[in-house]
Amino acid sequence: MSDGGPPPWARRAARTAGAGLRAAGAAVADAWQLLDPALVGHLAQAPLMGLTHLAPARAAVAPRPSDGRRAALFVHGFGGHRGNFLPLQAALRARGRLRTLSLDAAPGAPLEVLAEALSDRIEEVIAAWGLPRADSVELVAHSMGGLVCRLALERAETRAAVGGLLTLGTPHHGTGLARLARSAQAMALRPRSEVLERLRAQDPWPPTLPPLRCFWSPDDLVLMPPESGALPGALAEEVPGFTHFSYLLDPRSWALVGAALDGLPRSVSDLS
Repeated sequence: MSDGGPPPWARRAARTAGAGLRAAGAAVADAWQLLDPALVGHLAQAPLMGLTHLAPARAAVAPRPSDGRRAALFVHGFGGHRGNFLPLQAALRARGRLRTLSLDAAPGAPLEVLAEALSDRIEEVIAAWGLPRADSVELVAHSMGGLVCRLALERAETRAAVGGLLTLGTPHHGTGLARLARSAQAMALRPRSEVLERLRAQDPWPPTLPPLRCFWSPDDLVLMPPESGALPGALAEEVPGFTHFSYLLDPRSWALVGAALDGLPRSVSDLS
């Protein structure tokens, strides 16, 4: 007589299904263990990067009190968003930096157009915050944003306003990964592109430009090769264990960038 439970065939099917799920889970776990740790890091951080895109696309340049430092402007990279920098900005506010702004960029626009927009935005910030026209702004750029900053520094007015540039995982010599896409921005990131050939005039980094500090990581899988993140003539620092997204999401990077900004030299000679 039945006890009201599932029939024997159903119990056998459930046991078989359970065994299959456990085997599939073990196979996935084994496959995950075979992945390169740097790739695992990139995959784990990608959803967090997506969340930063929920921030408003443009920030108003409202008046802000002086904090005794240069203003810090942040320029995002390929496929990025001004929200990418919000965690870093929050960490810098905790260090007493009040005048920071993450800049929006027109999606897909050529790098030269983005550079002109950056120069215009710097002028807007100087006017809104009552900054001196010389040596009053620091640029912090992630990935492609570093190339945008370098193009903007070709303009004399921008060079005069910028006191220093930090690049985080910028492909200064291009990246082979850019060959996977054919957009204008992706093609500009290819080694020996027209943009990079134009920027060769800044390689090695000349003393006539604001001090440049480059952070790069051998575990950055977006830069191929990762050494493209360093530029001769600049102060280049290797940060092992950082993915391409760690510069934006990792508290270690927030501390690194904060210390770098606090110690940014007033002249190129101070780097020695």
